[in-house]
Amino acid sequence: MNIPEIVRKRVEEIKARNQRQADAKVEAEKRRAREQREFDRLIRVRAEVSKVYAKKICRWVTEFYKTPEAGEMLRLRRAVKIFVAPFWQNKPAPDSVATWTAVELRVVDGDEIYDDAVCVVEYHKGMKSSEWRVASPTSVGVDDLVPCLHPDFLKQWAEEIKSGKVWQYVESSLR
Repeated sequence: MNIPEIVRKRVEEIKARNQRQADAKVEAEKRRAREQREFDRLIRVRAEVSKVYAKKICRWVTEFYKTPEAGEMLRLRRAVKIFVAPFWQNKPAPDSVATWTAVELRVVDGDEIYDDAVCVVEYHKGMKSSEWRVASPTSVGVDDLVPCLHPDFLKQWAEEIKSGKVWQYVESSLR
């Protein structure tokens, strides 16, 4: 059968486009793996310092959660931000006003198997893009925070606890 050249050309274009997409996917996977290795190395290198920050953070979270005021806030709002910083996908995003990572205390509804939770929530362009439960606020520990949060995120959070700036996040959650 004599297939027109234009049809053969279209088939070749589709094959080439599919190959480019496959190559791009492989490169993206390699990049993600490389970034994960770099992050894991960063965590190992800065683990001791991060643990010091995380210890202060855990103490503050637990003490705050146990106050009657925190209980009242959670009853009224269901979630209270306790820290916000310009991070995206666990990397600093300092030039962004529309991308940030927040840590929230949350009331978890009865259909969940967990009690109240400390959750990390990522926002992109002002919209929630991902979230994960870190631990219970009564038992959050160093090993809950250090492996999953960037060392600079932990440092900033600990510094803002020390300076008292964390109360601005709490207050803004109540607006």
